[in-house]
Amino acid sequence: MNAGSALVAVCCALALIVGAAAEANNTGGTRPDGRAKFVTRADNICQPQRNDAKRLIANGVRLLTKKYPRIQAAGREFMRAWRQMRTAYKRVGRLHRPHGLHRRIAKWLRRERVATGYGVKSGRALRRKHLPRSRRFSHAAYEKEQNAKRPVRNLDFKYCRPL
Repeated sequence: MNAGSALVAVCCALALIVGAAAEANNTGGTRPDGRAKFVTRADNICQPQRNDAKRLIANGVRLLTKKYPRIQAAGREFMRAWRQMRTAYKRVGRLHRPHGLHRRIAKWLRRERVATGYGVKSGRALRRKHLPRSRRFSHAAYEKEQNAKRPVRNLDFKYCRPL
């Protein structure tokens, strides 16, 4: 074998190795583009729902801080806010999930739904003027929200996160 054909063989082998490495980066494990697409789609779903929920919470707080607080109306606003976020998480649950993150996202969504359930219970208790029960459920919702975000803490959500 002469030097020219050996050089061609080495170049071909190198091109195959580089091509295989690039292919492995594009299709192996959790694809970064799949993760980024999921995060973008989830945030696009959560953003309007979260803005509405924040508006409802602000209105509920305003109702509670009046000279004559309207407790039942505030409880109704808090319930509506938590339900907004629960609807957002249901819509996110219908999205296609990246292959390597399917279980973690399912765990996150399940925990978020439990946390929003406690938030709704808190608003319902406030609406019925059961203040200690409302506080207890509100604290439980806060703890569950903090626990829920653990599986997906490295996905960098902007809007699909606790209120």
